[in-house]
Amino acid sequence: MTASTSGGAELLGRRTGASAGAGLRWAFRIMSEMINTGRQGSVVSLIRDPGDRYLDKYYSDEWLAENKIDVGPYCRRLETFMNTGTLS
Repeated sequence: MTASTSGGAELLGRRTGASAGAGLRWAFRIMSEMINTGRQGSVVSLIRDPGDRYLDKYYSDEWLAENKIDVGPYCRRLETFMNTGTLS
């Protein structure tokens, strides 16, 4: 959830709240499965929360470091997905 939230902000160009970040993560997973199996269709995820309540947490490098949360590997997975359509 944290990686989808903070990593998604950079890739999507907008912040999301935790639940919207989790929803995006599942939407990305569904899209990846569709691509890998050759299925076509649409996937919709609503982003209702701009993440303002999480500026001092998920979007704070200090908070992430204090809580020993490294979002780097997850951000790289999201970036790979955005470039290839594959979410490993």
